[in-house]
Amino acid sequence: MTVKSVNTRPLIIESTVWVEEVVSKTLGELIGIDWKKSKSFGYGSSSLSFHQKIQIIQDLNGINKETKKKFTYLLNIRNKFVHVREVYTFSDFFSNSGNGSEIKRNFKK
Repeated sequence: MTVKSVNTRPLIIESTVWVEEVVSKTLGELIGIDWKKSKSFGYGSSSLSFHQKIQIIQDLNGINKETKKKFTYLLNIRNKFVHVREVYTFSDFFSNSGNGSEIKRNFKK
């Protein structure tokens, strides 16, 4: 295993878990339910995916297409860091992702 100077993986995972929790909490407030006890938004294995939660907010006109695209990029980043062992840094992500150059271009904006 090659040692990387900065392992970004823990930061990406922790940050996206936090964002997903905020999304779940927001949905709970919008719908008027306790999100932590919800089968759809809580911590259970049958809970909706992050992507599905974003789609629900979009259906409720809570976010526009541009914001949804940003969430989609965030999900792409998270998934690569979680599922691809060689991805430790953003440079690794940009070179190992099919849409890495697109995300990099938009990331800089």
